[in-house]
Amino acid sequence: MPSDLHAAGAILAYLALGAGLIALANRFLPIRREVIRKSYHIMICLCIVALVAWFDRWYAALLTLGAYLALAYVGIFALNRLGVFQRFSIDRAGGVQEVLRQIGYFILSVSLSITVFWGVFGSEWKFVSLIGFMAWGFGDAAAALVGREFGRMRLKLPFFDRRKTVEGSLAMFAASAAAMFTVLSVMTAYSWAVRSTASLILAAAGTVIEASSHRGQDTIYLPLSVSFLSIPVLILLISMERWLL
Repeated sequence: MPSDLHAAGAILAYLALGAGLIALANRFLPIRREVIRKSYHIMICLCIVALVAWFDRWYAALLTLGAYLALAYVGIFALNRLGVFQRFSIDRAGGVQEVLRQIGYFILSVSLSITVFWGVFGSEWKFVSLIGFMAWGFGDAAAALVGREFGRMRLKLPFFDRRKTVEGSLAMFAASAAAMFTVLSVMTAYSWAVRSTASLILAAAGTVIEASSHRGQDTIYLPLSVSFLSIPVLILLISMERWLL
């Protein structure tokens, strides 16, 4: 499988280069830590696009994720033992253990998504994996950045994280809707009405999930929940469109 081997090499190189450049920017440039942290989100989100687009076999994509997980753990442990990890880290509460836990959450959620929506459902549904991660990557990043910079009105509804804001949730809704609409437009032949309506519904669901998640657990809950929800939403919208026409 030479194409999958080439894809694996390209993705691992991209992840190493991207993570390295963001770490250097964090160390030497006056950039806010939240911007750095969400830059990792965007970098990883684009990696998932490459996984779905470049690989011919879903299990080859999973093997690449496993290789990345092993390299990331070894690299972070080595940097931590050398005493240089803190110079380049984003200083998350919990230190190196929290960083490793977040990487584990990410690998778990991507692996489950690819296995279910590509491996089980078939390649025609593999785009569903991207839908949830668009909400997590772009939507969650917008929510955090806008919420910290402009957030004034705290969410006070039951089950919501009281640290999150209305302004951040609105940014989450807009960014995730735009990202999901883009994926549906590029990877499906659905009508404009189905694509736009599905994007708005799923963005609203993702916004609620993000606002009610605590301690980084949205890395698992958000992409998987939105991806699973997208299937009945799309089936329903397509059925309604056929009935109306």
